[in-house]
Amino acid sequence: MSDKPYINAIRSKEAIKKAFRELVKEKKDINAISVSDITKRAGINRCTFYNHYKNIGEILDELEDNLLNDFVLCLESAMDSTDDFGETLINDVTKKLKDKMSKYEAVINYIPSYVFVNLQHKFLDAINNHYLKEHCVDQQKRAQLYILATGISTCFVAYFKGKLRTSFDELAKTSVILIKKCL
Repeated sequence: MSDKPYINAIRSKEAIKKAFRELVKEKKDINAISVSDITKRAGINRCTFYNHYKNIGEILDELEDNLLNDFVLCLESAMDSTDDFGETLINDVTKKLKDKMSKYEAVINYIPSYVFVNLQHKFLDAINNHYLKEHCVDQQKRAQLYILATGISTCFVAYFKGKLRTSFDELAKTSVILIKKCL
């Protein structure tokens, strides 16, 4: 038995997601995209599309899941790190986001805000479960960390939505500086 069907399935899914992202950039409205648009752009037939997704919304769901999974992997890496937790986390997250920026930029406006709230909660949970368990901090410092975490995540979302007038690298660098000052 060869790996060819498996490799072809992966290629098909990637082609579908790529076509979806390209069409979102072009049409600027997710509701204006049809399965036919995606299959034509991806160079696949409708059956192949439906082998992977029930509808277009499932593509967006998968992209959301990928974003969350990337973030969770960065959290786990930062928690396992012997280096500074906050700096490691910000550096890992910004590297991951930068590597996949084109994938996120196209669909960021269509990802529901609850996904970003979920990311903020995961970040706050990581601070609670990792940093605050190991370091005794007062209520004021705890509040500062929560405000900082919420602010940084909000800034990254604003950047991807084109509502922040700074470079990605400057945002990352400033975030690390702020985390270091707070921690």
